[in-house]
Amino acid sequence: MTARQYLSISGILTVAIIIGINILSFVWLSNVRFDVTERQLFTLSAGTKTTLANIGEPIELKFVYTRSLGQSYPNISAYASRVRELLRTYEGLSKGKLTITELDPRPFSEEEDLIASSGLIGINTARNHPLYFGIIGENSVDQTVIIGFLDPDEDAALEYNLTGLIQRLDQPITPTIGLLTTLPELDSLTPEVGLEFARTMAERFTVAPISPDFVRLPDQIDILFLAHPPILTPWQLWQIDQFMMRTGKALILLDPAAKTASGSGPFGLQNRQIRSDLNAITNAWGIQLGPDAIADQQNAIAIESENEYGRISIVEHPIFVNVPATQIEAASLSTTRLSRGINLAAPGHFTLNNSAPGRREIVMTSGLGPARIKADAAAINISAEQITNQYVAETGRVNFAIYLEGQINSAFPNGPPRPQFAGQTDQDRADIMTSLENHPVLNVSKDNVEAYFIADADMLDDSLYLTPDRSTAYADNSVFLINVLDKLSNRLDLMDLRARVPGDRPMQRIQLMRSQAEARLSRRQADAEARLQDFQDRLSELQQAMLDEDIMTPQITDLLSEDERRELAELKTAILETRTALREIERSYRRDIDQLETSLRLFTIIAAPGLMLLLAGLVYWRRRQG
Repeated sequence: MTARQYLSISGILTVAIIIGINILSFVWLSNVRFDVTERQLFTLSAGTKTTLANIGEPIELKFVYTRSLGQSYPNISAYASRVRELLRTYEGLSKGKLTITELDPRPFSEEEDLIASSGLIGINTARNHPLYFGIIGENSVDQTVIIGFLDPDEDAALEYNLTGLIQRLDQPITPTIGLLTTLPELDSLTPEVGLEFARTMAERFTVAPISPDFVRLPDQIDILFLAHPPILTPWQLWQIDQFMMRTGKALILLDPAAKTASGSGPFGLQNRQIRSDLNAITNAWGIQLGPDAIADQQNAIAIESENEYGRISIVEHPIFVNVPATQIEAASLSTTRLSRGINLAAPGHFTLNNSAPGRREIVMTSGLGPARIKADAAAINISAEQITNQYVAETGRVNFAIYLEGQINSAFPNGPPRPQFAGQTDQDRADIMTSLENHPVLNVSKDNVEAYFIADADMLDDSLYLTPDRSTAYADNSVFLINVLDKLSNRLDLMDLRARVPGDRPMQRIQLMRSQAEARLSRRQADAEARLQDFQDRLSELQQAMLDEDIMTPQITDLLSEDERRELAELKTAILETRTALREIERSYRRDIDQLETSLRLFTIIAAPGLMLLLAGLVYWRRRQG
């Protein structure tokens, strides 16, 4: 065999081996992933693996993607590949219980009509044909659950949404939550009107609203959710007490100063119930809500505030508190991976009596040195400056949230109170008799109770933890509350996924420079505005004095003394210079940040090719030297 023949055969064999390795890798290693992201964004969670391994009845997921249209949009095309790979991984881990089908609907076809009728959202394109990009899930009892559109911007939530969809198909009967609230937006499930948390809760649970004038709690409730409840009668309190004795699962949000608890009253007036507490029964369980709201300078949130000159500035407001992850009890399953903290507004605090039956675990605390603020003042728009002026720091921390578990005693050891309802109907009396006949009166809880108490109802408000378009959360309020409800219903698989934060990597140096620049800008603006106000006040004094003396004439300066003319000219010059300085402050605000961003962009663009050229030059030089 000649050398040329040997080389030819070797080359052919090498190519064949490479092709063979690629084919075998595609077959055997298609589900193998090596995730090097900091937050393990592409690693399936233990909850997803458990859900897939425990699917009971067969489930079919139809991946609907108009491929011919999606290829015109690079971000959608790339995301479709990511979704396809993830679905293939799900199918491989499901032990044959999950079937994946991909549909590519043609325009004006019957298949497209069926897909449109299922609820999938078609996005208009330049070709005047809708682009479909979603999931249709079906189980063995013909229940259908959809993901209307797979948004590439929500990649961090992809696994959570898919696993949640499979759970809903595998467990179509969801726990029932009895909701008693005075918050006007919590019981509205309309996305445009209601709270985002309410929408998420309705997706995961069956929500049964409870009327504020209830006589008997519904029997089918699995979890009782009290969110800023109304003022209750002794009979209603006893109903709640007996629910805790029988079922013992509750999430209770109380508030000494609820800023969001408003509604329309007679003649268009606002009807506000500022305070809600259940001390009449919770004292027996070793938990009491204090009378005051809490200000927390250590964990104050920076918010926009308008000063007395009408300018908007960023100030840290102690009434608005971000409880960081370090002050959230990580041992509780409901607080797993809450890395963004929880935002509160004018929260209250709990005092504990550990001699009462049951065990009380502190879930959330304030920072060091909180201060008590009168609840009536905290419920209105009190300024950060007003709070600072009356801030009297206490030693230690106060408790924002408590977890109660174990056996507890009834708050009514002498039996049920006498029902007293104005205008009782025959149905009311029948409900009372049914309640007494169907359930024996319990003085001790039948089983171990599990209840969460949180001293803030405003944490439900979208504006406290979501961006204005409600697309991104910057705090874990909803995550925490849904985790609590999942824990109370013993559904733990999605907790880690729900708290997974987006995979963006912010430029921390730029953020630091921006915050420093904002602080400098705020101080310089305040100084300049104060000087400007002084100048304008003095100018007004001079002009008023001239009016009083009736010397406001076209030749006004001729009637002034030399000192007055000089002062008037200096004031006008100072006002113009100060206004110019204010404009220059605002122009220079982004100068340093823009320069750093430009430098980073240039470095990103030039560094890699520059390094390659340097290495190539070094290799070339070494060879020349050799």
